[in-house]
Amino acid sequence: MFIQIPTETLKQVYGDHPKTTLYFSGNPVVRGIFWSRLKTLYALLSEVDHSAHHVVDFGGGNGIFMPTLSQLFQRVTCLDLDTGRAAKIAAQFHLKNVTLRTADLNHETRLDTPADVVIAADVLEHFQDLSRPVYAISSLLKDHGELYTSQPTENRLYVFLRTLTNQQKPEDHYHTGHEVEDFLARHGFQLVVRKYIPSYLFPLFIISRWSKTGPGV
Repeated sequence: MFIQIPTETLKQVYGDHPKTTLYFSGNPVVRGIFWSRLKTLYALLSEVDHSAHHVVDFGGGNGIFMPTLSQLFQRVTCLDLDTGRAAKIAAQFHLKNVTLRTADLNHETRLDTPADVVIAADVLEHFQDLSRPVYAISSLLKDHGELYTSQPTENRLYVFLRTLTNQQKPEDHYHTGHEVEDFLARHGFQLVVRKYIPSYLFPLFIISRWSKTGPGV
């Protein structure tokens, strides 16, 4: 079951954190689009039985997806530079199968059990040098493991929506969604399926499932 964290809980945990406030935006269109990214990832994950597997939420320090992942997987590891908000969500929802790890996502991180699945939801565009996080993800995954990604397209429609909602482009959005996907396809990952939010004709986000085929970068 997909778990959409209630607005009041989000406000208590995240306050005015600039990115996370979009999940409880007063604009229902913006709010709906941001939740639809995670709902689409959930739908892709639900197509395969992962109940006995280990998932890593790469850069998932806001914890927004953890209650859902905790139900889908036997074990969840959250990796980020700051896991403080994720810790609050884990406590709020009594997530006993979640482990929080503080990590520099630019570097390889070794786990006692390699991951069957890695989630990288709106993370990779923040790295100027994509080779570093992609190598780190590859090192986390088992052979033939799966990677699930969400990326902003940064196309004209995306820029227009940002203008309408008075949002500024983050300085650390270095790549478009297609640039990230092209890099993954050239460095050890094979595209399995791709979805668009809200649609192929009006793409704001690209949601994809990948199979690990090689050692990465």
